[in-house]
Amino acid sequence: LCEELALANSLQDFPENCESDEVVTYIVKYIGNIPVNSSRSEKTTSAAVKKIISKRNKKLQQITLSISPKGIEMSDFTTGESLLQVSIYQISYCSADASNSQVFAFIESNTKLVHKTSTVNEEQLTFSNTEDSETTYVCHAFLTQKKKMAQTVTLSVGRSFERAYQVWQKEQRLKCKNQKNQLALCTTNKNTENIENNKILIDLNTDLEPLNLKISFEDDIFEEFHQTASI
Repeated sequence: LCEELALANSLQDFPENCESDEVVTYIVKYIGNIPVNSSRSEKTTSAAVKKIISKRNKKLQQITLSISPKGIEMSDFTTGESLLQVSIYQISYCSADASNSQVFAFIESNTKLVHKTSTVNEEQLTFSNTEDSETTYVCHAFLTQKKKMAQTVTLSVGRSFERAYQVWQKEQRLKCKNQKNQLALCTTNKNTENIENNKILIDLNTDLEPLNLKISFEDDIFEEFHQTASI
């Protein structure tokens, strides 16, 4: 129990400044996979693992399981050939199996376009596309050397997902900041354009009497313009 609590707490201690492309590698054995109906359910995963184990009829393949914020990659241990690549955003659930403590499993989701309909409205002269998508789920199961390793692999996926989410949040904040800066630039350019358009036209061919010209800006108007131009 103490080991499990320590592993669970380590997920919270995952450093924010960890490199986003950090890869953790485990040597495990691939049991197999089976389609499932649910995207995230301990009951579904447990039942799937039982079916996968019952259907195995050959020696388990030893593979290298690489986990990072980009996702999970499974490679042949001997040849290094990539056998499976799953984006972190396609992983809907993962767990150390309750019934088989040495088994780690995750559910992969795949969404594909199954139908596309184009509609033309001749009266309104509009054209629209309607797309229908379908999502399928597959449970993958792996045999680790011991219970603690299965738990560690599970937490590694959790850490990677957390890190990927942190990177995504950072990108969204940067994107939002750039949009605000762009909006501010457009506002400044618009104000400058208005000032240029409102300049007084002077006919240089007309004789003018000497004028004692004084220009006074209202405090509130000057302040408003200054604030707008400095956005």
